[in-house]
Amino acid sequence: MGAVDMSSWSGSTDRALAWLSARRARLNRIALAVALAIFVGGLVLSLRSSPDILEQARLMPLLGLVLLTLPMGLAINALDFQVMARMCGARVGFWPALMISVYSRAANMLPIPGSMAVRMGVLKTHGVTFRRGGGLIVLFTLIFGGVGFCYSASWLAVQAPPALAAGFGALGVALLGTSAALAHRAQLPWRMVGAVTLFRLGLVAVDALSLMIALGAVGVDVDYRQTAILVVAGFLSGAVPAGIGVREAVVAILAPIAGIDPAAGFLAASASRVTAMAFLAVCTGVPYAVLSRNGKNGWRL
Repeated sequence: MGAVDMSSWSGSTDRALAWLSARRARLNRIALAVALAIFVGGLVLSLRSSPDILEQARLMPLLGLVLLTLPMGLAINALDFQVMARMCGARVGFWPALMISVYSRAANMLPIPGSMAVRMGVLKTHGVTFRRGGGLIVLFTLIFGGVGFCYSASWLAVQAPPALAAGFGALGVALLGTSAALAHRAQLPWRMVGAVTLFRLGLVAVDALSLMIALGAVGVDVDYRQTAILVVAGFLSGAVPAGIGVREAVVAILAPIAGIDPAAGFLAASASRVTAMAFLAVCTGVPYAVLSRNGKNGWRL
């Protein structure tokens, strides 16, 4: 087989992105429509897979998810992407970064690494090379995994067998060590790397809070230290394309360690996902309606 002509491939990619950039306003509406369809479809599939959720769920805890943890998660993701863009020499406003976070959630439900593709596509429109953007996406993922496993290990250490906590901790330290080596090799500003680590820690902490609230919504009262053990489920579901069901399965597997019934853990994770799908459907439906009414007056990603 002949060698791949990378310069020709890169030139074709640049021309395609220039074509997309020139039609950004129209494509914004299309992207919102696609994201809306995915979230509505995910909501329907979630309800069909767990039909008892609506009967068993308590309203007030679900409102806690909608008003507290879901907006917090999207906001942290937006700040996280802004740092990624700055590392590449680009600047992205908070509102576009927030919508990119929504698109990423939709894309990650597809059987491809959709979240990574969305972020890479936006960075490319700002002149970022695939090598630079892809390297940062890998770095951010490693930091997320390292923080998640270390966070779980810190809570496991006081309520689970030492060997399990040590295993989680060792894996987390290995991931963080690898990310530190990559950041040093790429000569990234340590201040920004530290900011990313703090944002990912925030995402992990919010995920634990979300699970605690979701368990309360299905009638299981637990405290934060129990659900903090389960946060690796969020990282694993985000790292796996078409991650619907992955988080629920991992939560159910780890639930007994935290003293939680596996069925309750699965149901709570499902309730959290159903609520998130409904919330994100609104987050995409409202901007889509606004953009459709305003014609070409979109925003720049």
